[in-house]
Amino acid sequence: MKKEISLKQILTFVLPSKLTIEMLALNGIFRENDGKDIDFCLTLEVSFDTYQLIEQEQLFNLKPEVCSPLIDRQFDPCTNLTLELMLKPGLLPQLTQDGTTTATLINHLQQLPGPEPLPHQFTENWFCLGVRQEQLDKTIAYRTLWDWANPDQLRQLVATGKDAFQQLGTQIQTALLHGTQAIEEISRELGAPPTGDSESPISAPISQIMAAFFNQDDWDYVSLEEGATLEMAFIGDNGRWSCSAQARDEEQQFLFYSICPLTIPAEKRSAIAELLTKANSGLILGNFELDYSDGEVCYKTSIDVEGDRLTPTLIESLVYTNVTMMDQYLPGIIAVLNGTSPDDAIAQVEAE
Repeated sequence: MKKEISLKQILTFVLPSKLTIEMLALNGIFRENDGKDIDFCLTLEVSFDTYQLIEQEQLFNLKPEVCSPLIDRQFDPCTNLTLELMLKPGLLPQLTQDGTTTATLINHLQQLPGPEPLPHQFTENWFCLGVRQEQLDKTIAYRTLWDWANPDQLRQLVATGKDAFQQLGTQIQTALLHGTQAIEEISRELGAPPTGDSESPISAPISQIMAAFFNQDDWDYVSLEEGATLEMAFIGDNGRWSCSAQARDEEQQFLFYSICPLTIPAEKRSAIAELLTKANSGLILGNFELDYSDGEVCYKTSIDVEGDRLTPTLIESLVYTNVTMMDQYLPGIIAVLNGTSPDDAIAQVEAE
């Protein structure tokens, strides 16, 4: 069970250098189990300059090794960011032992650091779970390893040192490149619940995941419509053609098209339609489309991930299945344009 408390007040934290920094706390969230508070999270609002300081000094355990390597972090320097923090496990009972209500901790948070600051006032006793910035046309956000780890494991992970961070960072990067299953394996090692059970409100937009895949896979492309469409070319064994990757962030859909390099003349469209219909009947992933109005032929693969997440592995399957099908059936399209019957063209393609 969770309970949220609105704060909207300035809190003071102590840096490792013993200097202090002030930040606006928007709210606090307690998580309960059997009527007892077991962990506490804060949402802070910070300026871009403050965020840069946090990232540079690795405050709140925001280390590079625990950040997603695939998320575009081109933050707007003129817009504030929000950080979600979790108090280090084990500190909450210490801070509330002299009271039975959450007001005890709130009172502690409001105090200014004295000559001997309280544990919760040190930045190293907080873990950054995620960062978000709402821009005019999009949201830039990412989660950290700490969001996947069981809170009871965090103190042990920090105590293992830099080498363990780097090892975990490598595992996370591999997981992000190979999909949800690998991420869940890491989560289980950390004692976390499966990622499908996460209530995390921050997730990467489809357009960012799409761009990250094509960057990682070394595709050259032109970005259109503020990154929602990527135009590129592909060279197969049987020809060269244009491709279009499209992200529908709001609908949580990804589409990929291979566009046939040949425009079908009006007198051949019925024969090509027959060819493509016969081809589609045996296909499992994706399908051919013919635009009767202009003679354009394309192959489409797509996925809707509403309620789930898009992974690079899924994109890879959709993209390479797509270009393989266009490359396989392109000779059949050419054959029909040159006078071969659709039946003979299909037979020839499938025989090869």
